Amino acid sequence: MIVKTPTTLEEALAIIQLQSEYITKLEARIAEQDKRIAQLESQLSKNSKNSSKPPSSDWKGNTQKGKNRGGAKPGHQGFARAPISEEKITRQIVVMPKACPRCGGTELGSERKPIFHHVIDLPEIVPDITRYRLERCRCLACGKHVRAELPQGVPHSMLGPRLTAFIGLLNTTFSASLRKSKKMIGFLIKEEFSPATIFASQQRISNALAGTYEQIQRAFTQEKVVGADETGWRTRGQRRWVWVGSGTACTVLQITAHRSRACAEQLLGKSSHQPLITDRYQAYAPKGPHQYCLAHWKRDIESLTKHKEACEELSFDLREVFINWKLYEKKLIDRKQLRSRIGYRRDRMRETLNYWAIAGPEDLQNFCERHLKHFDRYWTFLRIDGMEPTNNRSERDLRQLVIRRKICFGTRSEEGERFVERIYSTAQTLAKRGGSLFSYLEQSIRAYWAGEPSPTLPATCV
Repeated sequence: MIVKTPTTLEEALAIIQLQSEYITKLEARIAEQDKRIAQLESQLSKNSKNSSKPPSSDWKGNTQKGKNRGGAKPGHQGFARAPISEEKITRQIVVMPKACPRCGGTELGSERKPIFHHVIDLPEIVPDITRYRLERCRCLACGKHVRAELPQGVPHSMLGPRLTAFIGLLNTTFSASLRKSKKMIGFLIKEEFSPATIFASQQRISNALAGTYEQIQRAFTQEKVVGADETGWRTRGQRRWVWVGSGTACTVLQITAHRSRACAEQLLGKSSHQPLITDRYQAYAPKGPHQYCLAHWKRDIESLTKHKEACEELSFDLREVFINWKLYEKKLIDRKQLRSRIGYRRDRMRETLNYWAIAGPEDLQNFCERHLKHFDRYWTFLRIDGMEPTNNRSERDLRQLVIRRKICFGTRSEEGERFVERIYSTAQTLAKRGGSLFSYLEQSIRAYWAGEPSPTLPATCV
């Protein structure tokens, strides 16, 4: 601001008034900029430990520095591979020493137990190609041309059930795209297929798993405790959402166009009273007991970097909660001891929140009031057997979908959405029940081509 030098008292007073107004505007602008800078600095300081950002978004420094060095940690149980059984040995070669290294003698006798050395290698993969010769004949009675039909259970596709199942395995376990699947199959069996052929196989797998998906949905309604979560998705570039319902023995995935309460009710059942574990998203409004994830709350507490005292008090008590929960999982304490120990920490955290809701700065007061509003929902697991304090199971079930989203960028059609829903639900459910995905896919595809119902899922839980 440039002004001329005043020559009279009136001009000086006017300039002073103008400068005062200008300073007031600058102070308001600086305050607004300080607020914006604080918001940006807060966003830059967020990571997977103090927010809901995924670990893949964290900046990875040199992990060899400091205490977190590579290698086994104290208490780690080593892995020892079991000896190879005699039934698996395809051939055995006996190797004798040529001569005594001390005297050079060649007359040697076997007196001690031999040492076995195994070499495991891949055999040469040769595709199993079956040709069906369909004869075309003429009826000698009426002259009509007749062509033989394929036998029952033989697909019209040129890809057999095991190769089709292998495509499904590539798409789930290895999150391979259409083109990567095409390249891998071409490398293995020395035959070229187009991406459209791989996509058609995916749709056959999806159709074959339709009955399996219904089995999983029915089994999900029988779970004693379930968890739920959601993550973003894309179909033809448009926004979608993947919802997951996770139990101890099954997982249900569902892709929707919206992120609303109606979608959550569609996944969980509108009249369901199952105990539910979720984050604090308000779309989840179960009729039964509701547990908020303590891991999400832990990240919120660790984001209180400006309020060190409150952060340390709440973090210490919550850390003790997780320690006692681990002791309970390892059966080192019983249910009564768990309730007593965690109940003490719960009461301490309530007192801390009540104190800082009155004595703390405005943003800390808002934090405490927000968590006091639903405070009891963080401790539902103390009165429901089988309920966990975190929603980690649901987040683990979503992990493969997140990896696929980063590699394949979602799906391109509604048929692709159904394929993703069905095969990932099947894969996660079989993993929880100790079943083989490849074997089950092969059985399902054979049953589908034979016109039979989908095979029953294994009932044994690991």
